[in-house]
Amino acid sequence: MALLEDERAILRLLHSYGHYLDYGLVDAWVDCFTEEGVFEVQRATPPGGLYRGRDELRSFVAAHSHAPDKWHKHVVVDPIIAARGNSAEVESYFMRLDRIDDLPQVRTFGRYRDSVRRTADGRWRLAHRVVEVEARIT
Repeated sequence: MALLEDERAILRLLHSYGHYLDYGLVDAWVDCFTEEGVFEVQRATPPGGLYRGRDELRSFVAAHSHAPDKWHKHVVVDPIIAARGNSAEVESYFMRLDRIDDLPQVRTFGRYRDSVRRTADGRWRLAHRVVEVEARIT
C-alpha cells in the first residue's frame, strides 16, 4: 500500500509542475524541487540550460511565459515510476500545447528524466529534472 501511495504522490508532483508553470505560480513551482534541485534542459539545437538551487530556479520560472499573457499547457504523459524507499526514478513523455494563430498546436515534445526524493517534510520533490527536447516549433 505504501508503494501505491508514494506513486500517487509522485504523480501529483509531476502534474502540479505543469499547472504551476503555465499559470505563473513561481513559489509553488520552485517548491516542486528540493533545496539543491537541478533543472536541466537538453535540446538537439541550442540553447539549453542548467539551473541549480532555488534562486536559479526562481529566476528561470519568473522569466517563463504564462497565462494570461501567453496560453500554453505542459502535459506529462505515460510516466514510468520506479520508487525505492525515499527516492525514485521517473521517465515520462511531455508535450507543450500552445495557442498559435488561435489554434491549439503541439509546440514541443520530448521526455522528462527525473530523480525525485522524499524530503524531511514527507513531500516528494524533484532533485534533478532533465528535459530532453526532441522536437520544437520555433
